[in-house]
Amino acid sequence: MGARTRTTMEPLRIDQVKSIVPQGKDSYEIYQFPEGTLCSSDGELEAAISAQGIDTLKKIDRSALLSQVAPWGFIPGQLHFVIVPPDQDEEDTLESLPFSVRRWTYFRRTPAKAPSSEAQASEFDLAQRSEAHRIYCGRPYQRSTPPSLLDETLCQLRCNLDSIIPDPKDIQCFASLRAYACENLTEDERRETFTNILERGNITPVRAKRGFIGASRYHDDGDLRVHCLDVDVIYYVQVIKREIGNTSGDPYVEAIHYWIENVREFFCSRSCENNQVERLNFPAVLVLHLGPFLAIAAAVYGDDPIVELLCCIPLHIHDTHDSQLQAGERALAALRVALHSLRDRYSNIVDERVPRADFPFRDYYKDSDHNVHSFTYERDIDKKRVFRVIDKNGTPLCVKFSKRFAPALRAVNKVHDWIMIVMEDKTAQYSNTMWDVKHRKDAPEKGKGKGKEKAKPAVSMEAALEQVRTKLGVLHDGGFVHGDLRDVNVLLRNDDAPADCPDILLIDWDWAGVAGKVVYPRGINTQLRRPDGALAAEEIKAEHDVWMVNNLLE
Repeated sequence: MGARTRTTMEPLRIDQVKSIVPQGKDSYEIYQFPEGTLCSSDGELEAAISAQGIDTLKKIDRSALLSQVAPWGFIPGQLHFVIVPPDQDEEDTLESLPFSVRRWTYFRRTPAKAPSSEAQASEFDLAQRSEAHRIYCGRPYQRSTPPSLLDETLCQLRCNLDSIIPDPKDIQCFASLRAYACENLTEDERRETFTNILERGNITPVRAKRGFIGASRYHDDGDLRVHCLDVDVIYYVQVIKREIGNTSGDPYVEAIHYWIENVREFFCSRSCENNQVERLNFPAVLVLHLGPFLAIAAAVYGDDPIVELLCCIPLHIHDTHDSQLQAGERALAALRVALHSLRDRYSNIVDERVPRADFPFRDYYKDSDHNVHSFTYERDIDKKRVFRVIDKNGTPLCVKFSKRFAPALRAVNKVHDWIMIVMEDKTAQYSNTMWDVKHRKDAPEKGKGKGKEKAKPAVSMEAALEQVRTKLGVLHDGGFVHGDLRDVNVLLRNDDAPADCPDILLIDWDWAGVAGKVVYPRGINTQLRRPDGALAAEEIKAEHDVWMVNNLLE
């Protein structure tokens, strides 16, 4: 690998970036890693770069002062700079690690510790500051593709929390849970009673027993296990606390680490380089019972741990608060269905699942005639819920998972509470966005595209802008709005593409809808330049689209 790191910095006599470049490497490019990136040896360099992504790093001018680019100083054991040859392709310099190696990287960089100690605020804060040790669990980091898209049982669990109709035993079980949860009990009494109620109500397929993780001294408050590929795998773990304040650490984080340490035990027991193992993402349900509260989370392990909190139910609500009571009853019903499903599926889960562990579970779509078309995942696009796939005929497609409206190109399928949009992959005909053309002079080519002929747009930026205005007028005349007409969402036809292809394509229709009815989503990025009033839950207006188009060339 043509890159080098200097992880322990001695005092420098020259306060310039170029002073850290080894002799004979004057033409190398220098990139800076974020503060707090742990890397204790050169052997961890490749894994750290793979986890971060070279394109996300800040390129440093070699004439800059070190005191300016790193005013916090240099800390032993942290990765500060990476030096990359200027004329080497990305695939040669920063070749992606094999999936089996990436999966083990988290454990190699994160030694096993007691889950209760990992849950301490100071330990958790330190881990979350480093991408090498971070857990994507919503505090504050999360993956765009949640666990509920990576396993069908977890997807159904999330959907059922809002839609399942509880049976009488679920309702009776929730009533029993509420009756006891409001009492002042010791932690042992609370754990025993909670476990008994879930077992009697058939929420858990069998009684959850306290168990140790492998040969370690770490034991949880109860778990359920199943034999998978000759190893015991946890598919349910519970953490019980006497009261919500009776703990020095976060029970959510503690439950996560009980599950993670079981995954570590699996990888220590088996080789990761196995097609079956590459399809196994260890789906599990985590349950927290803290005094009068019940919380449910979902966890999977793709190439790193990802956890999603699904609900938190108060058990000490008033008897007349019907909506909260119904939410609690649905939670127990959804939990019951999920746990029985995981127990039944795990025995042959790696044979039934086809996609790799870090891809969504759904690998087919149905067309308007209900014909089933299977496809194979190739890769994700920019770490979003958009994936390049190949169908059984070799046709390249894009598959997008959304929660809002999107136009049907090939197919739109409901996947529990997700919408799966299948569209043709137009990359070969539309290689540039308006943003690419605007910034081509500012962003030198590098990596795989360096030294290769770049496709040229068939139209000028001015002509493209006029066509955007025309298409927007048609959209508005039909009573619709787009909501996100940025330069990155306007594709330009390549000059070597067929002339009958449209000169431009407007993409990313997630926010589009009927004018006067559709609003901006909660997660709108307010750091981007947008018109006044373009805020979460505010109405998307036609004048907002016009403002965005008027600023496309800025």
